[in-house]
Amino acid sequence: MENKLIFAKEIIKEAGAFIKESLSKTITVEEKTAFDDLVTNIDKQTQDLLVARIKSAFPSDNI
Repeated sequence: MENKLIFAKEIIKEAGAFIKESLSKTITVEEKTAFDDLVTNIDKQTQDLLVARIKSAFPSDNI
C-alpha cells in the first residue's frame, strides 16, 4: 500500500508538470455529453499518461 501511495504522488507530480507545460500550447475544447460538459486535449492526454503509467506499474490491477 505504501508503494502505491508513493507511486501516486510521483505520477501526480508528473501529470502536473505535463499540464503546466501543455498550457503554453494550443488547447482544443470538445463537448462530451452536453454543452456544459467539456473536455480539453490536455485532459485527454493527461488521462492517457496516468492510465499508461498505472497499467505499467501495476499490470494486474484494474483501471
